[in-house]
Amino acid sequence: MRMHARRRPMALVLAVLLAAPVVPIASVFAHHAPNHFLVTHAGSQYNAASSTTTYSGALKLVVESAVSNLNGMGGGTLTFEAGVFDLGATYFRLVEISNIVIEGQGIDVTIIRNYSTASKDTEPFNTRGTYNVVIRDLTVSAGGTPRGTSDAMDMDKGNFDLIERVKITASRGKGIIFDGKDSDWTSTGNTVRDCEIYGTNNDGIQFLASTNNRVERCYVHDTVGDGIEATKSQSNATQANKKSNDNVIVDNRIDNAGENGIRINSSDRNVVSDNWITNSSDDKSGKSGIQILSMDSIACDDNQVVSNIATDTQATKTQAYGLNIDSPRCNRTLVADNDFSGNKTAPIRDNGTGTIYGSPDTQDPSIPANVTATAVTSTQVNLSWNASTDNVGVTGYTVFRDGATLASVGGGTLTYQDTSVVAATTYVYEVVARDAAGNTSGPSAPAPATTPPGPPLLTVTVSDDAYVRQDQPTTNFGAATTIQVDNSPAIKHTLIKFTVAGVAGRPVLGAKLRLYAVDPSDLGGLFFRVTNVTGWSESTVTWQTAIATEPTSFGSIGAVAAGTWYEVTLPFVTVDGTYAIRIQSTSSNGADYSSTEGANPPQVVVTLGS
Repeated sequence: MRMHARRRPMALVLAVLLAAPVVPIASVFAHHAPNHFLVTHAGSQYNAASSTTTYSGALKLVVESAVSNLNGMGGGTLTFEAGVFDLGATYFRLVEISNIVIEGQGIDVTIIRNYSTASKDTEPFNTRGTYNVVIRDLTVSAGGTPRGTSDAMDMDKGNFDLIERVKITASRGKGIIFDGKDSDWTSTGNTVRDCEIYGTNNDGIQFLASTNNRVERCYVHDTVGDGIEATKSQSNATQANKKSNDNVIVDNRIDNAGENGIRINSSDRNVVSDNWITNSSDDKSGKSGIQILSMDSIACDDNQVVSNIATDTQATKTQAYGLNIDSPRCNRTLVADNDFSGNKTAPIRDNGTGTIYGSPDTQDPSIPANVTATAVTSTQVNLSWNASTDNVGVTGYTVFRDGATLASVGGGTLTYQDTSVVAATTYVYEVVARDAAGNTSGPSAPAPATTPPGPPLLTVTVSDDAYVRQDQPTTNFGAATTIQVDNSPAIKHTLIKFTVAGVAGRPVLGAKLRLYAVDPSDLGGLFFRVTNVTGWSESTVTWQTAIATEPTSFGSIGAVAAGTWYEVTLPFVTVDGTYAIRIQSTSSNGADYSSTEGANPPQVVVTLGS
């Protein structure tokens, strides 16, 4: 076997991984805008401020509120100043967010930490549903008693995210995980690069039921579990035994992993290339530099192990093999141009089927032909294309829209439905093919599509809104800039009135009330129809004079975050007329919304048929 051609001195590895530009605070303020929050603190008092909005209080509150605000605007940037940001035993819970950058001033310059002994997950970055999210230039410490599923950065349902120049110094579980195992979850197209990870009580980096991801130029060391792993989901998961396919693990330095340096478990077409792995099996005996295996009778096919070093440099060696292909269910593994000398037992253990020892695949797939894009509705474009060819095999396609990555699909899929389009807009699509070695074709010929206009909408202005308080039964709050619902210590209800004009006999396809939350709550409210619409007005209504409602609520809003619009369907709006509703709550954590006197007044949107 030939020696690795690119072995780098450790000092150079550390210099590359730990170097991160420190952004002067003055530069951050120069970019201060409504969609750019700066997070600062003095002691335990934290602030997140943009040019228009400031949140103050606990770190968890201000960051979650700022991220929610940015998400409501379609994205933006949250920048931490230099220093230590201590969550205590709490964590950031970020759900269904898109196009947001979370950044510090550099590794070891901005530090985000927490510490917990709780018997639940307490990940500092506890996410579910992230799309095109970037986290960079900071250090994370997630200390506490070991808990296998409580990770430092838990990217559940993460898609097309980037984690770069991040250092993790402690974790109750894994360092970074991208997870796509639960019902309807995907986790694809993510990148981890230029990171350092150590002190974890499980794997350093894990792709779980997660496809088409990439980890490169990371330094992973002193983990209790594997250094880097791509694995299928558990057999009892909602998406049972879902594989982690088509991932690329390239140009990483892994040392003193507690188990294997790199592990591919029951997954296909992953590329392990140009990695330098030493001294694995530090905590659990019998493990190897690189392990390819099958569990639960699920095969591991067509993986590639190319141009790696996996050796043991210790006086008392622990790393059993440089490469361990552990099961006959691992088919057609390509092994080429590696150095597996110097291990405890042997260079390679090969129990696989049809292992190929030879040269790596360097041939690109052919360009996808006959790409067509058809706008079938105002909110959906259907794509199709002809299959590409490759000397080994096409493993997938990447769909681009207007030059940006939109989605990745498997090699057997020749269609895609884009349901993120809007009406009356022209889009241009391209498709690129890829193979298991990471070779890609050129882009297809552009395929344009123009969505038709959507159904006509009526946007109705709310004429009256006010909240009333049981403990102040004769006071009118109609001039307030917020409308509020609460159940303790003061019971507060909100009344809203609006007039729909313009339906004119056309069918109503749907009607929604839109409210802009300005204060978070675990319950946004319960909604009741008020049938007597003439018996009150905004300027005079009080708790004593408020009109009764129908006995059954027609809708509700769950938990709300500040800075976000929320909607509730109005099933009774079918014709022109004046309508009124009353909002109540059973929670002692009240919800506040912007009123007609506020910056983001309530709206009623009616969708009409032809």
